[in-house]
Amino acid sequence: MSREKVVITGADPIAGWEVWKGGVWKARAQWPFNQLFIDCRMMIEARWPNTGPDLLHSTLASAGKGTTPGSIVDPKLGQPAGAWDGALMHITPGAHWVSWTRKIKSYSPDKHEITFDEVSKEWAHVVQEGSRYYLTGKRDRRQRPRQ
Repeated sequence: MSREKVVITGADPIAGWEVWKGGVWKARAQWPFNQLFIDCRMMIEARWPNTGPDLLHSTLASAGKGTTPGSIVDPKLGQPAGAWDGALMHITPGAHWVSWTRKIKSYSPDKHEITFDEVSKEWAHVVQEGSRYYLTGKRDRRQRPRQ
């Protein structure tokens, strides 16, 4: 009788991994994906603000004063102009019982503001001061890879 481990998966392997900085690794994928597993453990996509592995208690940013239904103002967004353009914003607006994802149109470091297409006009879903969010899809430009 064989004692080999059986693994059934629908995942496609990603090759070409290399260290980018510290404990951060990078590789190019030929397709978009929502989950990444390494040695059967789910990993977290690089994001701002960073968080730990417990997604039920993840670290979130909070929209500040001056936020509108189509923009978030947050002084903690300190990046150069355009740094967040094209990134994805994952937000829990309004009454905090739904979440949305929007592509960021632009980022202004002078105003500490990201703009995006409005989520909703309904009071329970409107982006407003206090809405909780995080950003993915862009690398922190203040950190350069080691040469």
